[in-house]
Amino acid sequence: MAPSSFLNSVRQRWQQTRATVFQSNGQLNPAANSSGGSNPPSLNAFALCEICLSSLQGCAGFICNDCERWLLQAAPAAQSSCSQCGEINLQQATPLNGFWRCRPCQQQSPAFDYSHHTALYAGPVMHWVQQAKDKHNSQWMLKLARWMARYPPAQLRAVDRLIPVPSNRWRRWQRGFDPAGVLADELARVHQLTVDKQRLERLPGHGQRGLNRVERLGNIRSSYRLTNVESASSQPLAGQHVMIVDDVMTTGATADGLAQLLKQQGAAIVGVWTLARTPPPGWFVRTRRE
Repeated sequence: MAPSSFLNSVRQRWQQTRATVFQSNGQLNPAANSSGGSNPPSLNAFALCEICLSSLQGCAGFICNDCERWLLQAAPAAQSSCSQCGEINLQQATPLNGFWRCRPCQQQSPAFDYSHHTALYAGPVMHWVQQAKDKHNSQWMLKLARWMARYPPAQLRAVDRLIPVPSNRWRRWQRGFDPAGVLADELARVHQLTVDKQRLERLPGHGQRGLNRVERLGNIRSSYRLTNVESASSQPLAGQHVMIVDDVMTTGATADGLAQLLKQQGAAIVGVWTLARTPPPGWFVRTRRE
């Protein structure tokens, strides 16, 4: 869609929303209230979609139903992504025991057993995550957590506890919150799960942003450690099914390194639940050509 056509579409939807909520004299339109009568309209009548600016009345989150379907359709279907690392556009994938696994996972399997993500780390999703983390906006992270909670992995019923990927102390102080911790708290609240925030500790050091997979793996070995088991939790991980929670999976190196630590402590199954997965280079180019 050309930029001018997109802007015209957004402008038209905004005018339609304004006509629904306000009268010509600028007063609130009682008809905007879904319940009718003289009661004031609900807050959703005034909320607008973060993408197209249409009304969110009757919608569950911060984007309208049409835009949500668009974002979810952009994420790969299960049959076209690796069931273990989540890598997409698998031209060389082969089925194994009823699941699709990419060739790298078959040649050198990561320590985690499966992964699940809601959307691709691109476009508006990338902007929202950066808005939350780089602009120190915990409310945005909470919005994303609630969206993430609506699309849980199929294995969630078997999970014993959620373990968020911790930030180091400097990052937590700088942002005022721990991104993965906010996600895990909300996911646990919605799905009635246990959160274990004391199991892993992030040490001072270089962040993961901008590093390739080999560099990330080397950085992880010096950046994370297991805390004392007794102070971390009264229950050991032996035989448990645990879920690592993070905002974005890029190469899977962080999840791989942390899963190794958790399995060393006795975890039987380690899954990974992230909001978004970074697509491989050139993926959008191939998609547009299709």
